[in-house]
Amino acid sequence: MQNVRREDIQALMYAQVLSDPVKVSTKALRVRTYTRALGRSPHELPSCSPAHPVHIRRSHCSCTSTRVQAFVTNQIKRDPGANAIHKAAAMCKRRVFGDPVESYWLLHSWIHRAQHTALGGDDDTVASIQTVPVVNHGAQQADGTHTFQGVVFVPGAAVRMARLLKPVVQVDAAFGKGEHNGIILSLIGMAADNEVIPLAFGWWAENESDVAWRWFLRNAVPALRVLERSELVVLSDRHPGILSAVDEFMTAPGAAQGAPCRVHHMYCIVHVRRNLLKHFGQNQPYEAAWVKLVNALTVDRFNAALGELLAAPKGRRVFKYLVTGKADNPPEVVVTDAQFREAAKRWSACYAPTRTWGCMTSNQAEAFNNMILVARFSMPLQAMRYLCRILEERLGRLRGKYDELAADEDPIKKVLAPNVHSQFQNSVNAAAGLRTEQVQQAARKGRVESTSRDDHFHAVEILDNGQAKCGCRVPQVYGRPCKHAARLAAALGGITELSMVAPALRVDTTRAAIGAAGAVMFPHLADLQRAPLGTPFVPRRRGRKRKKRAAGADDGPGANAGAPARVMLCSRCGKQNDHYASTCTEVIFGKSALLPERKFPLGVVGKILHEHPDARNLITAAMQRKGWLVLPTGLLHA
Repeated sequence: MQNVRREDIQALMYAQVLSDPVKVSTKALRVRTYTRALGRSPHELPSCSPAHPVHIRRSHCSCTSTRVQAFVTNQIKRDPGANAIHKAAAMCKRRVFGDPVESYWLLHSWIHRAQHTALGGDDDTVASIQTVPVVNHGAQQADGTHTFQGVVFVPGAAVRMARLLKPVVQVDAAFGKGEHNGIILSLIGMAADNEVIPLAFGWWAENESDVAWRWFLRNAVPALRVLERSELVVLSDRHPGILSAVDEFMTAPGAAQGAPCRVHHMYCIVHVRRNLLKHFGQNQPYEAAWVKLVNALTVDRFNAALGELLAAPKGRRVFKYLVTGKADNPPEVVVTDAQFREAAKRWSACYAPTRTWGCMTSNQAEAFNNMILVARFSMPLQAMRYLCRILEERLGRLRGKYDELAADEDPIKKVLAPNVHSQFQNSVNAAAGLRTEQVQQAARKGRVESTSRDDHFHAVEILDNGQAKCGCRVPQVYGRPCKHAARLAAALGGITELSMVAPALRVDTTRAAIGAAGAVMFPHLADLQRAPLGTPFVPRRRGRKRKKRAAGADDGPGANAGAPARVMLCSRCGKQNDHYASTCTEVIFGKSALLPERKFPLGVVGKILHEHPDARNLITAAMQRKGWLVLPTGLLHA
């Protein structure tokens, strides 16, 4: 049989992946979608790629060895063998997700170009890279170079639009699933209809911690200038690292009307509920009381729900847990009512210190983590580019959606986002027939009948900014008029219900934000300069353990008893007869880019003045360490 070139197999696999993706079991070889992003970068595609790229996000590629081998055999009419197939698949994986060694060499150059419009980036973009010196670990020798630790990227489009979105952001982290693990940190903004808009993202090589979050927020928050607003709500899953990092910004010096920005850190109620179910069990009477506590808008409803909680079995333990964060509190621990209400400011709409806009979960951040599966399997450089494309796609969809709304003939639909319009219309319809009393035309105040309690009237007031204030607290929490405010507006006359909707919920505000964002600009990977940046230190993974693979037909007691024992070799850490790379949890120390097996072309790179100053210093230090003659400009002497 004639030899088959590896490049031919690679090209055939690329064509198969981009033109005919097949969903397979998640327990098959976990090489995820080879990404729609490739189809949007023609210079990165092989010549055999289809003219119309396939847009895939969550499906899995048909890249099991058996399936790929069958496809290639059918195409070239010969069987290239399992080894050739495996090597070709590895080449495809490196091309899509990034080379685990050489992708770090290009990171400094890409970060530098991303911050300059003339070089293919955006002058408003803020990006930073964190490196640490190489240290001795066994055979690894310190050589003056650095290894990668983290990168943060704030696109210029996000910088320009952040202040026009809702004053609510969500922060979360997602585990990386590539060779070097790591975590992807994200800061998510929301448009008028709670659409996901990634404003900043980063990659940290180690586990999620307060160090990672402090570094990320110190770079991202000032760049986005969200602290120039008077109020800001930060929603999170209350990871200990986030708790300590956000505290730094709770009293940040703001710029809104000369007053400091008040940052309010609130907890995702879904995560709080999961912890309750974990510690106190499911299908318990306390659950109904907890739901009422969270959703209560008034103090009266909150008090009634609190009484139900204390009367329920395990309710007293839940009461203490919500304050102390500990499930097993000793009897001597006393939690007062005042302490409980202070803690409720983190998760209750009733005691929230500012308008929450109805956002009490980090669902948008969790949804974003599901959008970026390809980035989680990629190297940091390729992940940042993919996340930029996600932002580009989101803005494109929102631009089309809100332009279509603005062109609607309905006078209300063209002003309010769809979900806001639905809630607004319900309030206006329910306002008809409500009784009013003590209406003061000059003060724009009055009392409107309540529909939930007999013979009770809510005090309603139309403020100077046009928005309403009501005893039911719907306008204060959601930023739109309730039925009582709509009824008072009708009684006063001259005030429209639409004028009481907060600007952040309007179509024109979101259109202005998208228009200010402009294009998402970031450089290509072609012709990037190289720098001797080593691979990162990879600690043991925290969090949920990986599940064992499903047993196959040949697994189990007595299976393949006569066959010779297979040698298990982990391609990640190099150990034998212990595990494979897919289940590897070993610590991997950072490795220098100048190791002989990595073949970094220091002599070639040293003759070119690198565009990034930190990379320039790395190259100069490495050449001096080797004793080479370096010119005052930092270049290698010819």
